[in-house]
Amino acid sequence: MGSRYIVSIETVKIKNFLFSTNKLKVIRGASYLLDVLNQIKVKEILCGSPYNLKEDEDIIYIGAGNAKFFVDDFDTMQNIIRDIKNIYKLEAPGAHIAAAYTKTNYKAVEKDPKHTNKVWDDIDELGKLIAIEKNKGFPTLNIDMPFFEKCEFCSTNPAQVNIDSLKEDICNIKGSLLENNIDKLSAILDKTDYTQGFICEECLKKINAGTYIKEKNASIGFYKYLSDRGISPVYASSIDDYGNNKNFIGFMYSDGDGLGDFLKNVADNYKNMENGEEEYLKFLKNFSITLDNNTKEAMKIAMDTVFIKENRPVKGEFLIVGGDDVCAVFEAELVLEISRIFQTEFEVLMKEYTKPILGDKPRITSSCGVIIAKAKTPIYQLFDQAMVLQKKAKAKRYDFKKKYPDATETGFIDFEVIGSEGCVDITRFRDSISTPDNQFLERPYSIKDLKLTDIKPISSLFEIITELKKQKFPKNKLLYIYELKRADKKEFEKKMDIVDTISKMDEIHIKTLAEYFDLNVDDYKNFNHMFTNIFDILEIYDFVRGDNNEN
Repeated sequence: MGSRYIVSIETVKIKNFLFSTNKLKVIRGASYLLDVLNQIKVKEILCGSPYNLKEDEDIIYIGAGNAKFFVDDFDTMQNIIRDIKNIYKLEAPGAHIAAAYTKTNYKAVEKDPKHTNKVWDDIDELGKLIAIEKNKGFPTLNIDMPFFEKCEFCSTNPAQVNIDSLKEDICNIKGSLLENNIDKLSAILDKTDYTQGFICEECLKKINAGTYIKEKNASIGFYKYLSDRGISPVYASSIDDYGNNKNFIGFMYSDGDGLGDFLKNVADNYKNMENGEEEYLKFLKNFSITLDNNTKEAMKIAMDTVFIKENRPVKGEFLIVGGDDVCAVFEAELVLEISRIFQTEFEVLMKEYTKPILGDKPRITSSCGVIIAKAKTPIYQLFDQAMVLQKKAKAKRYDFKKKYPDATETGFIDFEVIGSEGCVDITRFRDSISTPDNQFLERPYSIKDLKLTDIKPISSLFEIITELKKQKFPKNKLLYIYELKRADKKEFEKKMDIVDTISKMDEIHIKTLAEYFDLNVDDYKNFNHMFTNIFDILEIYDFVRGDNNEN
């Protein structure tokens, strides 16, 4: 028996696999395929013959695109990595796997006297190695020749299926999820509008996987989580079905905060225990399961709040819900509200779990980026932009922790309405309209109300918009204030203009400006420092529900 190893397997380039096309049936199937592979197929390889790893002893955790496990010899480890890569290549061509390993002395028969690391040190080292593997990139095959037919869904891969010879072509493609589903798949594709009828293997298998979800046969993932709790989402046929009367949709991407700090502090608790390594590994397995469940449960609570309690059909596409990640599509008027509720509930659930372990600090929260855009915007661009905003939200949380080290930790949310310009440079755009001397926006906003003057909760923004709609506050006045702040005028000229405007307003509207925008009718010396959230309000005014939902 040789050295013992810890192995890490991670699914990478998920965006490229999920969003190879804007066709909803393909995206939905891609998401389900990854769930099946990550949580079922990988486990079957590890625990089945010939490897027969023991789930309780050898597997640290499997889920959310990651797997960590122990292997007792080098050849077995290499064979397992090969088999996992092969099953991904077979069932989900286009998906990519990164693998890394490191030696460990934990329960090794032949311990290496030069290897003094404990298991938590080995796992830290493994994290660095897998990050290197993920950054290496993957080879791509670019087939751009006149005699190659391209897939009409992704426009990238060579077509391997022709609708005119559908059954014969499908029979030549291997894959367990295709078995016993050929007739159903033939019927689905026969109803699909094609120009020439050419499909690649990757898109075919994604469409096939999507049939399991639509028929409510999903055996894994968030769709099953909802189904087990009596919630049945309405399955839209295209992204356009989520559009409002101006064809806007909502896209959110959320990621957990503070996991690294938490796990680092947890490891310190086990270092002086007699059986610390064993107890630490038990904790890691329980933590991964709890984190995944809490993410799903927080999103389920958001569905209950926004849809079930209001007797509305559950309408959404849950592209990633697991681990500490959420990526989903909703109606534009609901996405900000759903994100706020999800992040709030996630913080509560994680606090309940972590408090007995390390007390109030460090806290695990979630930061989110929300994009509201035209339904025709390529979905991979929506994901890219949502990640930009999510990183801005994380940066705001980091700055907040640095400035207020003793304050309660919370997540942040950032948002942007981008119309159909999916490739707009959000950072450059914001810098062009808002400066410290003349501020127009206050985003990102915190999830929890921290009672700090320079950190505003997202609920306060919703409150302002709801009140403005309730009062039927003239939206043209808000636009005028925004334009006045941007006007190339001296500040005293702006003061005179705002005085003239206020003199024509109803008293209730003047009180609203004073209460929510720090307007002081007796002092206009700092006009440019008033209405600092005016662009935030204008941008999402039509996407926050109120008594006077205007368009």
